[in-house]
Amino acid sequence: SDFQLDAFGSGPDAKEILEMVEKMNNKCGRQIMTMSAGRNHSEKEFEQYKVLVNASTTEMLCTVTAEALAMGKRVVLPDHPSNAYFKANFDERCHFFKLQDSESFHNALKEALEQEGPVPLPAEAEARLSWESALERFYDAAQVHVLSGRLERPSEARGAKIAFELHSRFQTDTPAFSKLLKSATLNQEMEFKAPWSEGTTKELMQKLGVFAALQQKEDFDVVSQDLRADRELESQSSGPIPMSRKRGQ
Repeated sequence: SDFQLDAFGSGPDAKEILEMVEKMNNKCGRQIMTMSAGRNHSEKEFEQYKVLVNASTTEMLCTVTAEALAMGKRVVLPDHPSNAYFKANFDERCHFFKLQDSESFHNALKEALEQEGPVPLPAEAEARLSWESALERFYDAAQVHVLSGRLERPSEARGAKIAFELHSRFQTDTPAFSKLLKSATLNQEMEFKAPWSEGTTKELMQKLGVFAALQQKEDFDVVSQDLRADRELESQSSGPIPMSRKRGQ
């Protein structure tokens, strides 16, 4: 092959993977791949790369791929259901190969390397990688259709809207909370200071209080609305209410 891959990663299998890389290099008679410990994608060193190869098929909507696209890079991915989102939304930046097909992989990588880059994403495409966009997709996927009651779906309830706004804005408007969540995910220690009584944080904490107060109110729980309606109907009739009328979810 006429190119070299620089691999980065850490974990329990790192030693075994390094041994595999060394055997592959020895077999080819030259270094076609290097292996280094995992690094933060924002480090300046990664600016020189214009192509990311992510051959994994065990990660759904992999953040490594999303980060590379956000940095304007090309990505080489297996044509697999785990990459369906990227294929549907970033097909012009993705180069796909067939699993277990070395020629297909070679062609995909060669095609990616021949393109210009890194090239910033258009604003519309970049928005698809935002936290807000991810929350909207999750919100839509989690929708439950209501069979009865005044609301068509639970997310129309005021309490659900407040919960969504809290989740989103804690991430986007309060960097201290966002850094705290990231450090917890990466199992890193950090000093946490948040101005609880100032600015955006104060406003969000007030909304959190409102959200908590809505737990037993009519506009929070769609199911409880329908149960109350059922009790009213039961009091007006001599027989039980059919099951299809008893649940609002």
